Amino acid sequence: MKIKIKYNLDLRIAKNLLRYDGETGNFYRKVKRYKYKAGEIAGSLDKQGYICIKFNGEYWKAHRLAWAFVYGELPQGLIDHIDRNPQNNRIENLRIVSSRQNSQNRKNKFVGTHFCNRRKHWIASANINGKCVYIGQSKDRKVAHSMYLEKIGELPW
Repeated sequence: MKIKIKYNLDLRIAKNLLRYDGETGNFYRKVKRYKYKAGEIAGSLDKQGYICIKFNGEYWKAHRLAWAFVYGELPQGLIDHIDRNPQNNRIENLRIVSSRQNSQNRKNKFVGTHFCNRRKHWIASANINGKCVYIGQSKDRKVAHSMYLEKIGELPW
């Protein structure tokens, strides 16, 4: 079953049904409704490991709800989990990012590298102005990653 996430939130309804704990990042149900008990932690994991909360017949991503509860409105961009843990919805772990920033903070700690079977080396490359630019290569992935970081640091962002 594919879960459709909604983006038109009535924050008053959400705050009547849920309580957000900023220290833990958890949401708790305020009232008993259907099979849910008041006081229990709200939400379940989706296929990507994010917590989704169902209320009023709609599913909501918990990190987007956390942002709305703290700042009063849904974020107008992507929300990134700084520590890369999609279940850590503490507000200090969340930030609005561009698509590019979000992809750079993925589980790959050696961003900008890939292994070339033909050369048996790690290749450092970057997407600069829409073009893939070769930076260098090394037998050591950490060295290739350092080349990438050095090149990125030279760019006038």
